[in-house]
Parts: sequence; C-alpha cells; structure tokens
Amino acid sequence: MIDFSGTVDGFSILIGGGGAMTINNNLFLGGFGYSAIGGFNPDGLTEEEGYNDYFEYGGIWIGYVFKPNEVFHPAFDLKAGWGNSAIENVNEGTTSNFTAYVIKPSLEIEMNVTRYMKIGLDIHYRHVSEIDMSTTGTPSIYNFSGTGIGLSFKFGWFE
Repeated sequence: MIDFSGTVDGFSILIGGGGAMTINNNLFLGGFGYSAIGGFNPDGLTEEEGYNDYFEYGGIWIGYVFKPNEVFHPAFDLKAGWGNSAIENVNEGTTSNFTAYVIKPSLEIEMNVTRYMKIGLDIHYRHVSEIDMSTTGTPSIYNFSGTGIGLSFKFGWFE
C-alpha cells in the first residue's frame, strides 16, 4: 500500500502492508501497518536543523467490497490504530517519542487483474491525534492529519 497525502505542514508518502480475511466475499477484517518515508518534517525540526523525524502506525483494518466479481468495483474500508512519532536530535544524540492515534476511512475503486490479484485506487482522510512536541524544545502541537490518495496491490484468492 502506498499513500500520497497532504498534511498541515506539507506533503508525505507512506508505505505499508497488511493482511485480511474475507468473509462471504464482501466483508474483510485484518491488520495493517504504515511508515512515512522521510517523516513529516515539522517546522523547526527538519533535517537541515539537525533533526530526523519518523512516523509509523498500524492497527485494525475492516472493509466492505461491493460487487467483487465485477472487473471494476467500489469498496469502503476503515483503518484504525495507533502509532509513534519520533524526533531524533542528531547533534545531541537524543530521541523523543510521541504516541498518536489514527483513524483513516477510504473510498476505493478496485480492479480485478486476475483471480489472485487486485489493484486499488482510493481517496482517504487520515485523522491523527494532535501531538505535543514541546519536549523537543519547540513548543508546538502538530497535526499530521490530511487528505490523500492511495494505491494498493492485493494478492490472494478472490472468488
């Protein structure tokens, strides 16, 4: 799974994966995980200023696929979980960790490529709980929520 999304502070790319079990060929339930490529770079805490940042989250994945036997078909899913945002001060050799909670509903169009592979394109909103990074020396509350699009490659037995 690859997500391209905006945040309050800019643009981000997240890469992840997951696994799910289908129930009656429409409903699915599973788990997932994502990691931001290059972090989110909050103001005042960028690589140029001696910081590296990380954002990762995972949790429960539930969804519903409409008309799954059609070549193109809609789907809805909800990813809900928790994660970690970390700021590493390269100069001091310290790292500050912050817990975040995430809810991400998506609307998707899937394409059946073969019986064993689907490709999905979605639009989503990632809601992330506000993160207080005042312990890093920057008295700010950051919001990593944002709207985006996602691309997914799904492999399995789809009947």
